[in-house]
Amino acid sequence: MKSGRVTLEDYARLKNATFRLGGIPLLWTPYILWPALRGRASGFLVPGLGYNSNRGGYFGLSYFWAIDRSWDATFSGDFYTQKYYGLGAELRGQPSAGHAVRRDVLHESGDRPWTSGAGRRRAGSSRTTSRRRCAASSRG
Repeated sequence: MKSGRVTLEDYARLKNATFRLGGIPLLWTPYILWPALRGRASGFLVPGLGYNSNRGGYFGLSYFWAIDRSWDATFSGDFYTQKYYGLGAELRGQPSAGHAVRRDVLHESGDRPWTSGAGRRRAGSSRTTSRRRCAASSRG
């Protein structure tokens, strides 16, 4: 990174940044604006890039919406070069202490038109539904 400035409760502004894993450069960007907030904030999540032998090149983008202190939602889109896509949304909330609510909707091209799942659980209990992500096989 050539230069950068971080202001707590604002943003980190980085120029000529290279993200590395084990010393190997994975991603370079001329400029990045990253939230440096202590609490939750709405915004785009780190995008996904990859390749799948059946679907081709992959780009995934998600937006996290912090609705309020107890509720949030994530909207996702996964796009492949071989005419495949997946769209999804997940709503999560904790309306009262000890209870949680979650609702998922998912659409994948070539799949059933829309699938959904809902779950309610008490704090400390196991989940009643598993979280499905758009094109979960590629994202992990």
